[in-house]
Amino acid sequence: MAIIKVKTGGITADAITDALIADDVVGTEHLTANEVDTTALGADAVTGAQLADDAVNSEHYTDGSVDTAHIADANVTTAKIAADAITAAKIADDAISEEHLDVTAITGHTAETSIADGDTLLIHDASASALRKMTKENFVSGIGGSDAIVYAQTNTATSCADETDTKITLDNELIDTAGLFADSRFTVTSGYAGKYLIIFQLSFNYTAVRFKINPTIKVSNTTVAYGQDFTSKNSNHTMVVGVSIIKDLSANDYVEFFGRQDSGGNKSNNTGIYTNASITKL
Repeated sequence: MAIIKVKTGGITADAITDALIADDVVGTEHLTANEVDTTALGADAVTGAQLADDAVNSEHYTDGSVDTAHIADANVTTAKIAADAITAAKIADDAISEEHLDVTAITGHTAETSIADGDTLLIHDASASALRKMTKENFVSGIGGSDAIVYAQTNTATSCADETDTKITLDNELIDTAGLFADSRFTVTSGYAGKYLIIFQLSFNYTAVRFKINPTIKVSNTTVAYGQDFTSKNSNHTMVVGVSIIKDLSANDYVEFFGRQDSGGNKSNNTGIYTNASITKL
C-alpha cells in the first residue's frame, strides 16, 4: 500500500473531527493560549494538584463558599480578625475570666471619693458560685465592724426626782462617727443594724448611807439593762454605778439612758467624766 502524505495546506477547516483523532495523542503542545475554557472542564476536574500555591484569592470565592469545614485548625489568627469584629453576640456566656481582663477594666474608670448606701459593689457569692451585686448599705451591715461609735458625757446635770426614772442628758458628744447620736438619743438608721456594746455610767454625790443609784439602758423605751448600788458612807462622797449590755439593734431602734435615786428629794447627777455613755457597733 502506498502512503499518501497530506500537508496541512490540503486539509480544510474543521476537517479533522474527534473520530479521526486517536486517543491520548493531543498534548499541551497542540493547544494554543486560551484554547481551554470553563465549558471544556468537567465538574470537579480542577483539583488541588492542578492549582499553583497562593493562586486562589478572594476574587475566586463566591459568597458563602467558605465555611468552617474548609478552614483548618489554627488557620484563623488574630491578624485575620478586624478591629471590633468580635461583638457581644460572638462571645459565649461565662467565657470571659480574669485572664482576659486588663487592669484598666477597673483603673480606667472615673475615680470616686465617697460611697452612698445605694451604690453597688461586685462580689462573688460562694454559695451560688456566681457574681452578685450588693449595695454599700448591705455590704457594711454584713461585715459589721466599728463603723458606728459614740462616746458622750454630761455637761448639763439632770435633776432626778425621788424614785423616778429620769432620762439623763448627755450633751457633750466627744465621738459620733456615724452621726447617729442627737438629743441624748442614739438612733439606728438603715445600714447600721447589728450587734452593739452599750455602756452607761451614772454618778451622784451623797452624804448618808443606804441610798441607791440605778442606771438604766432602754431600747425603744424598753429596759434592757439595769444596775443598782447603795451608798456606804455618812460623809460626803461620790457614787459611780455602771451597767452594760451587748444588744442586737435593728433599723429605727433607739437607745436612751435613765437614772433613778431615792434620796427623798430631787438630786442632780454629776457631770463630765462621772456620767457618760459609749456605744460601739461590733
